[in-house]
Amino acid sequence: MKGVLQFVCGLTVAVAMLVGLPTRSQATPGSLSLDGLDDYVASQSAVNITTNQITLEAWVYPTATQASGSIMYFNTPPNRYVYLGLESGGVWFVIGDPAGVAHKLRKGGLVANQWHHLAATYDGSIMRLYINGTEVTTFDVETDRSFTSGFNLSTRLYISLDAFTLSGQNFHGPLDEIRVWDYARSAAQISAARNSTLQGTESGLVLYYPFDDGNLTQATDATGHGYDGQLRGGPVYSTEGVNENLCVNGMIRVRCSFQETSRQTG
Repeated sequence: MKGVLQFVCGLTVAVAMLVGLPTRSQATPGSLSLDGLDDYVASQSAVNITTNQITLEAWVYPTATQASGSIMYFNTPPNRYVYLGLESGGVWFVIGDPAGVAHKLRKGGLVANQWHHLAATYDGSIMRLYINGTEVTTFDVETDRSFTSGFNLSTRLYISLDAFTLSGQNFHGPLDEIRVWDYARSAAQISAARNSTLQGTESGLVLYYPFDDGNLTQATDATGHGYDGQLRGGPVYSTEGVNENLCVNGMIRVRCSFQETSRQTG
């Protein structure tokens, strides 16, 4: 199978070069691989979301069938928080309201050692969870308990760090294309954009980590909003990204073999 994949990737690169599309060397695709122990990313400053809505997106590559680990976590004390992570192979989306109630969505069944696109949205009343562009479950927060004083976040974003302690684990495996929006994106928007990179200037895009610059100390926020992330524990940058071609501004971006670069120390 490995030989077949290498052939397919080589053929894709050749075709891209023939038709003038950007190849790996031009698009510099990559991802960030975390060890599940002490690797994590934290935004250097508080991310502000005051719209009473949110969308979280990430490409994830779980390395075990019953994988657990935090993917994205916001926490504004005392009780406002948002969590997206894996628990025993299932995807969890959790929102904590000012009254201290945790509203939870869960969907199981992620296949190990494959890329999956996850998206979680909250529109002010309905929570929705998407896997690979398809809505898989919803929850009506307002029929359970209203957000009595609004849904406002002003806190750092943590990636992989198990601050929520549902699973007691950090994420183990590659992550890619981390996106945070200040509104609930529609199913059509999520499906249309999940296989493309972004400009960084899209309306409502608050934070965007494409993990394509190979920097082992900082995750660059491509929005220009200044929410760059600090890499801690020693994450590994790899030239493997999503297990299908992404697009750069509408053009094919080639991603093939898994190759790690150096590991950060400290």
